[in-house]
Amino acid sequence: MTRRSSFAILVFASVLLLAALGLAGCGAEGTSAAEPSVPATEVVSSSTTQTSPTATSTPTTVPGYPVLSELPQIALEDLALVEIQGYDAKALNAPPSRILSPVGDAETVKALLAAYAATVLKPEAGYPQLDQNPLYGFISVALRLKDGSAIHLEVGREQGLVVVGYQAEGLTPEGSASRSAVGNSPDLAPLAESVATAASRDFSPGFELPLAMPDDFSLALAYGVTLRNVLDTAAGTFTKDLISSEIPTATTPLMLSAEELKTIYAELRKMDIASYAGLFQPKNTTGWQHTPFEAYYLRLRMAGQEKEISWDDEDDSTAPDAVALRDLLKKIRTIIEAKPEYKALPAAEGGYA
Repeated sequence: MTRRSSFAILVFASVLLLAALGLAGCGAEGTSAAEPSVPATEVVSSSTTQTSPTATSTPTTVPGYPVLSELPQIALEDLALVEIQGYDAKALNAPPSRILSPVGDAETVKALLAAYAATVLKPEAGYPQLDQNPLYGFISVALRLKDGSAIHLEVGREQGLVVVGYQAEGLTPEGSASRSAVGNSPDLAPLAESVATAASRDFSPGFELPLAMPDDFSLALAYGVTLRNVLDTAAGTFTKDLISSEIPTATTPLMLSAEELKTIYAELRKMDIASYAGLFQPKNTTGWQHTPFEAYYLRLRMAGQEKEISWDDEDDSTAPDAVALRDLLKKIRTIIEAKPEYKALPAAEGGYA
């Protein structure tokens, strides 16, 4: 089972099953008096000033486990990136993640935010609990904000059920930075499903790199054990994985120069990136696999064309195509990490095992 088939699948899929069985309509044992459901919020637009998630999210009292009682409101400009991935209860391994840019994928992201804003929470159900019943498939959506906080949505494929988790920077007065609740959003599941399913498609038929780099050439690169390090040249930002559970990420403006982009583009042509499969699985030449491992997601856009490549580098393949891609990605990371904006970001705390 890969890194993405983690204990989180058990946690959130089981929660969705409980909600389907009617838990969402009952008070949780040990909670305070039930609060009324939060009404659907207005559709979020990038031009609307919203109250910060921290200010609007007062948790219901549950010993050790604060419940999210109001839906955090977010605008397009609050977002650093969106990560989306589908899970199938029958599959051991999850499909690759997709990283959406609030700039390059603005229309899709706006639609996701609108469906999210229409979610009706049920805080009276208490903090989501585990259950021993079989798992349902679900779609995981992570809305990572520029301030380092994150909103995690685990969207059931049936009945519009959603588990909303809010992870804030630092501790709340109740002593926990994480809050969760069950909710309902009929429009979120089909939209999230369509975006997540696209991760298994190959966008490369007919994909070509002209001799000269097109003016609209852009790339998004996510890398690391959790894919939380993300360069988005369309948005001109870089998000760093800080590993810490309390402050997951930090985002900064970061631009690549025209010469740096041309250098990357020349490397892409040299290695014939158009020939790589969307789900890259090079020959295992080493005979081993290890965890944790570096995962990569690369998306290229230019002249109306798009190509996505996902790769879990879990066996250190020495196949020529693997070496070429690994070398390219290391060169891009070297460019990023030489930037003063990157050096000014907080240091990561801890590590992955």
